[in-house]
Amino acid sequence: DAKSARKTEWRNANIRGVGRIFLNDVEGWIERKLEKDHNYKKSKSLHFLFKPCYACAFNDAKNVAEPSSNNDGGSVSTNPDNYVTFAEFRVLAVNICAYALALDSMREIDSGRGHGSNRADGKLSRKEWLAGYGRVLNHGFAAFSKLSECSESKDALSVAGEMFDSMDLNNNGF
Repeated sequence: DAKSARKTEWRNANIRGVGRIFLNDVEGWIERKLEKDHNYKKSKSLHFLFKPCYACAFNDAKNVAEPSSNNDGGSVSTNPDNYVTFAEFRVLAVNICAYALALDSMREIDSGRGHGSNRADGKLSRKEWLAGYGRVLNHGFAAFSKLSECSESKDALSVAGEMFDSMDLNNNGF
C-alpha cells in the first residue's frame, strides 16, 4: 500500500537514520532512484534537468508538520531548520512530482521540442505561451480546465492570454 511504499522511500532518503532529511539527502535519493531505472548517462541527465524542482519542493514541504510540545507544555517547532521529517515526506514527494510536471510543461512550451527538452531559453514570452499552451492542456493541471472547455479558439486564446498575464507579474515574461 501507499504508506508502506512511503516508509520504504523514507528509509531510502533518510540514509543516516536520524529522522530528518536535508536537501542534499533528497537530491541523493532522487539520483539513486533514477540510477535504478535508467542507465548512468540518462539518470544524470534527468537529475540535472529537473534539479530546479527539488529545492522548491523541499522548501514548501519542510514546514508542513505541526509544532510539538516540549515537557513543560511549551511549544517547540518540530522543524525550525532546513529539513523534512517523515510527517512532511508525503508533501515533499507530491511536490517533486507536481513541480517536475510543471517545469516539463513550461519547457515544452518554451522550446517547442516536447517533453524533457533542455533547449528552452528559460524564459517564457506571451507569444510562446499563446503558441504552445495547447501542447500541455492534457498534463493534468486544474488551471488548464477552463482552457480545455473553451469551444471557440478565440475564447481559448483570450483565456490563455489572461492566464499568462496573471503569471507574468513584471510584464516581462517568466
